[in-house]
Amino acid sequence: KSVLAYRLGATIQSRGGTFISGKFDFLQQRKPFLAVGMAFNQYCEILVEQGKAATIGCKLRSALGDEIVHLVQVIPKLSNIISDSACAVQSIDNAIDPGRRLLHLFTEFVRIIAETSDMALFLDDLQWADTPSLEVIRYLITSDFNTRHRFFFLGCCRQSEVAEQSPLMNLISDVTCQGVRVMTIELTRMDEELTNRIVSRLLQLSPRLTKDLAHVVFKKTNGLPLFFSQLLMALSRNKSLQPSLSRQRWEWDITKIETLPLPRDVATFLESNITRLPQHVQEALITLAFFGSRTDSVIIRTLERVRNVSLCEPLEIALAEGLIERRGGQYCFLHDSIQESCYNRVDEPDRPPRHYEYGMSLSSFAMNSSDDSLLLIAADQINRGGPMALDSIGQTSDRRKQAYTLAELNLQAGIKAMKMSNFDVAFEIFDHGINFLRADCWQGRQYNLTLKLYNNAAKCSLYKGDSLNLKLLCNAICKFAKHPDDTLDSSYYSVGAISKINPQESLDRAIGVLGSIGEVFPDSYDESDIRPLFHEVNELLSDHTDASLLALKPMTDPRKRIAMRFLGRINLLALLARPNLQPVLTIKMIRLTLAHGISPHSSIGFAAFGLLHAKLVSIPSGYRWTKLARRLLDKNFTNDVAGDVYHLTTQLACFVEPLQSANETFLQSYSCSMLCGDVNNAIQNMLVHAVGSFWCGLHLDKVKDNFEASACLAKKFGYTIWLSIVRPLQRTALTLAGVDERDLPSEVTEMAKLSPFSALLSCFNRMMKSYYFRDLEQTRIHAMDYFELSKDLKSWTVVYVHSPQEFFGGLAAFWIYRKTKDPMWLQRGKKAKITMEKWAKSSEWNFQSRFFLLEAEAYFCIKDYNSARASYDKAIASAKKHRFVNEEALANETAGYFFMDLGRKDDCLRYMLEAHKLYHAWGAQAKSNALYDFTMKSFEGANSRHSFNTT
Repeated sequence: KSVLAYRLGATIQSRGGTFISGKFDFLQQRKPFLAVGMAFNQYCEILVEQGKAATIGCKLRSALGDEIVHLVQVIPKLSNIISDSACAVQSIDNAIDPGRRLLHLFTEFVRIIAETSDMALFLDDLQWADTPSLEVIRYLITSDFNTRHRFFFLGCCRQSEVAEQSPLMNLISDVTCQGVRVMTIELTRMDEELTNRIVSRLLQLSPRLTKDLAHVVFKKTNGLPLFFSQLLMALSRNKSLQPSLSRQRWEWDITKIETLPLPRDVATFLESNITRLPQHVQEALITLAFFGSRTDSVIIRTLERVRNVSLCEPLEIALAEGLIERRGGQYCFLHDSIQESCYNRVDEPDRPPRHYEYGMSLSSFAMNSSDDSLLLIAADQINRGGPMALDSIGQTSDRRKQAYTLAELNLQAGIKAMKMSNFDVAFEIFDHGINFLRADCWQGRQYNLTLKLYNNAAKCSLYKGDSLNLKLLCNAICKFAKHPDDTLDSSYYSVGAISKINPQESLDRAIGVLGSIGEVFPDSYDESDIRPLFHEVNELLSDHTDASLLALKPMTDPRKRIAMRFLGRINLLALLARPNLQPVLTIKMIRLTLAHGISPHSSIGFAAFGLLHAKLVSIPSGYRWTKLARRLLDKNFTNDVAGDVYHLTTQLACFVEPLQSANETFLQSYSCSMLCGDVNNAIQNMLVHAVGSFWCGLHLDKVKDNFEASACLAKKFGYTIWLSIVRPLQRTALTLAGVDERDLPSEVTEMAKLSPFSALLSCFNRMMKSYYFRDLEQTRIHAMDYFELSKDLKSWTVVYVHSPQEFFGGLAAFWIYRKTKDPMWLQRGKKAKITMEKWAKSSEWNFQSRFFLLEAEAYFCIKDYNSARASYDKAIASAKKHRFVNEEALANETAGYFFMDLGRKDDCLRYMLEAHKLYHAWGAQAKSNALYDFTMKSFEGANSRHSFNTT
């Protein structure tokens, strides 16, 4: 299998591409990202050899910033192509989900590589691949950059060792479902003809001359390649196959070979080859085998020194025998089967004590080494021995002391695995550490170590989505913790785990934790509570300038810092799930900042306060606070809060800056969120950007692509709550574009029950779609539902979606009033017009055309036709000036209905023709066709001087 892969690699390299490879190992599964790191280390070496390190390094630093240090943890040789300052190890605490962050970093890394040349990644022995490595593979082969076919993945595995429902087979099934072309090549045993061709080529003789030898070799090896190569080497050693100097060719004794006794399988044959070696060579090979198929020479030298045994010299004999090779500072078995044969020479019950001894021999050296991999190897060897290995220690006090040492070693090793973002491995290591603890570990000197092990194991459970172990670990911490503060970290992890599936429960838990540390919130709030709280904090802020706020001292009180952490985590969640709570959380963040100083999450508080201020005072005043939030973020930048801050501040920027440019900032927020692994916020920003592209008037084909990309991301990570918010608009956009009702994505109804905001958006989009297709009765029904829900769901912030809601709510209300004469609808329309006029003063670009169109409809309702006509024309001109083709089309169509009502057919037809053309340009083919059909039906015989472009 490997030979075939490397032959492909040679072809790729000959064509200017890059081929890198790595190998998984049964005994090194607990070494994070072993094969993936090995492969990309090769790539870094290639870059240095080719003189391309500086160029690629510059691109990587530009794209990934300081976060590149987390890739260095997995790909150590990446440090050779980036600056020393970028390699400084940072804390992982600023990541919402470091595992997701690492996947994003890997994807960006390969995307940059693939821009410069085609790349093939080969990973061998996938049957032993760890789950996080498989996730990296999944990310790479399903990412957007791979649609250009610049990246090729090749994997090898032993089919007999892969179960049908294994992670590897699930990966293959999943990527196939996502449209990735997967080819499976099954290698069978060599037949006799192929065996003869290989023997002929090896001996440089005609196939006719080697046929008898090949026949015997095939019968004895049954066509197994490894058995074949080992047998030929054995025949050479015993002189059955040897070169003849007189005849200048190879000769063999066919009778001797036929009668040569051989075992029936390769494993027994290999063992017989090993047992004929001197005893000290066998022992050295066994020691080597206990560390896997390849082992760093530094480990062998350390064992040789600590255990006072000879290892390097015997391994040279094994090297000469062709059982191992030396490659890149490592001893490598020539084949996995040789390593397995050496390992199996030790009976299974005797293996754990051996592993334990090797681990203990390495432990003191590994604890003081700068090479993280040594500590992980030492911990893995000790853990393979397990707590039972301690039974050999005589004195109880000595056993307790040793157990404490080993638990501490596992804590350090687990933290190093976490730095490499492999939380499956890290969890295993912490779990082993917990198993080394004694029954009374929550008392006495073991308490702090126990708390750290449990907390870190809980964090790993959160990151790898293991809700059962997270619950068990958090319950244990809550039960045995000496102080309530000791439970805060585990509670934070628990809140994070619940947030994506049940935001209400997540909020309740967070509020409960905040209450336990002195930040108490009543069960409910209404307007009479919120406005006084807002005015109080606004009064406090009036004593400060922006400069004085930026100069506030850092927050040092640990309780207040963790309170800000919780408040920052649930602020956006409350906006979605419990709107009346969100302003109270925001005000609390501002109060804590003013009283105790700046925390990394203060910028979230000021960003949310800006949206609250814009709602209760004015857009310009709120904009001031969002700009301050950006400055606070710049001063104390961390990616884990940057995504929230960019998202919140961009919401208000859409009321001040041109929508077409402001909307692109959501992509910046997406990138920041992915760089800290905050998939929840990243998905939210991708979806909001897709929504914004619709309101910007982007061509609906592009809008469709934006929705599909963001929806795929949301489904991939299970964040269906965000899908429930944007799916109604996605369906409306696709309907306008002409997608058949049967082909529309289904609505996410189950999440609407958890989020009243989702239900509101669903009603709004039904109303808007009915309005677009001029169905008065459906527009009225859905408008009634929408306005009824709006009364119960008061928003305390200004977010951009409020603008189209006001706009289409007003348009629907004016239309319904003209048909029903119910004054309630007229009042609703006028209210929307007043709101839009206020917003148009803060951003003429975004809201002027909408205001003029609502103004025209208002004049139409009161029969001020001259003013109405002027306002329709102003709405059209403003939409055209500010490049909103969607609004220009709608304004022309609405003006057409106005002139139709007045009986002015020529004017009506002129505006309808222009609307038809603009809808077509927008990509709203279904709407364009419906308008064409309506106009043709309404003006039969009146269109001789006009024509429609239906292409």
